[in-house]
Amino acid sequence: MELINRLPFPAMAFRQFDAEGNLDCIVSMRGTFLHVQDDMLDIAPQQESFQWEDAYEGDPHASVMLRQSDLTPDKPGTDVTFLGNAHAPDGKPATSWQSSLRVGSVSKTVEVHGERYWQPKIREKWAGFSAKEPKRVIKDWELTQAQPTDMVPLCWSKAFGGSIPGTGDPEKDTPVDVERRNPLGCGIVNLDMAHDVGPVPAPQITHVGQSLDWRERYEPQGFGFVSPWWRSRQQYAGTYDEAWLNERHPLLPRDFDPRFWQCAHPDLIATPHLTGDEAYQLDHLHPRFAQARGRLPGLTFGVHCQREDRDDWQVLKLDGVHFDWRSKETVMLTWRVRFPLPDAGETTLTLTRVRVKATPEASVASPASQATEDA
Repeated sequence: MELINRLPFPAMAFRQFDAEGNLDCIVSMRGTFLHVQDDMLDIAPQQESFQWEDAYEGDPHASVMLRQSDLTPDKPGTDVTFLGNAHAPDGKPATSWQSSLRVGSVSKTVEVHGERYWQPKIREKWAGFSAKEPKRVIKDWELTQAQPTDMVPLCWSKAFGGSIPGTGDPEKDTPVDVERRNPLGCGIVNLDMAHDVGPVPAPQITHVGQSLDWRERYEPQGFGFVSPWWRSRQQYAGTYDEAWLNERHPLLPRDFDPRFWQCAHPDLIATPHLTGDEAYQLDHLHPRFAQARGRLPGLTFGVHCQREDRDDWQVLKLDGVHFDWRSKETVMLTWRVRFPLPDAGETTLTLTRVRVKATPEASVASPASQATEDA
């Protein structure tokens, strides 16, 4: 199997077993673009390399995910993610404000806050008549006022979640329990914590208008990548039990759901896929533009599959729109297609830009029958 890539973007063709053990071909491509205010994305002169594995800021279990592997086989929808900071309106320090992200019909708004903490309220408790002095214990937690700021990192560490106090045992090398929806977060406290623990960071990224109660457990809010073992993805991974080991291995479990491959917050997954020409708007996520507006490039790509007994087209789907505005105004788009290819043999795959025919039958025809090369 040979892939001829006529595009300026890195791409790879590889094969993967389907649920029945038959081999499919996956063609995956990553394009790097730059934001242009009130205009279409511009192709970046320097393209990021093909992403061979998930990338993290540090330890995968203790830091944020920065990139998803391009060897992901397929996604039912388009992920929309953002890495960067929330900026206060007009650049003036504020205790809180709203930031939002919209691409096409997919949108999400969060409320961001300056630094704030859970402050323990202490009371003295006598253990009995023989006690020489009272024991100091936590009787309640009080949320401090948020400090004014002009910027808040939109990082999962600033959202609800993290370690659960009182769990784990260092002597037995037992790890602490974590909030499975966001193991990196903050804000979980209880009355069993040591009285001298001091102030504990409270979530700075929340639902709009959400008031915090330390007794409650909240849905973590954010725009970043979600790691495979977090609850929103792990729930789709399927069952890996003895029956799977004896009857299915090395195939995926029968109850595996391809939604596992989606790496965005559930609110930021477009199903069906985005078409690739949508407008986008980011509010208070850019240091200079209160509303950063633009449009996806409207490009359509296809793979021409040729060999002695085969001649057909497969159209790639846009399955990722990833804004990385930590230092530059980079937008990464990922495209992918999966199709049966039991025998790779002498197959030649040509990846190129295509034009999809607008015919009355297009709504029911397969993508392979609609594409022609766009010269």
